[in-house]
Amino acid sequence: ARSFALKLQSSLGRSVSNVVTQPVDRAGSWGVLAAYDYQQAGVKYRVSQLFLSDSGVLRTVTGSSAAQGAPTCANDMRDFIRYLAN
Repeated sequence: ARSFALKLQSSLGRSVSNVVTQPVDRAGSWGVLAAYDYQQAGVKYRVSQLFLSDSGVLRTVTGSSAAQGAPTCANDMRDFIRYLAN
């Protein structure tokens, strides 16, 4: 997971900003949590992505919100992705 996290951070860093990755444990398999900023049409978005290994298949859970003025439910979404998504 750590190796994948470092490769992902390097790869994402070419097209988005403020990239942070970290390995996570999910029910005995490995995963990587990524967070980064993405800008489109002058609006900056904060993206959270969870990459999960599922019997050799890589699954992804993604959520995003506007970086400025995001509603409080955006924090709930990020917490869900970080701690609960499987």
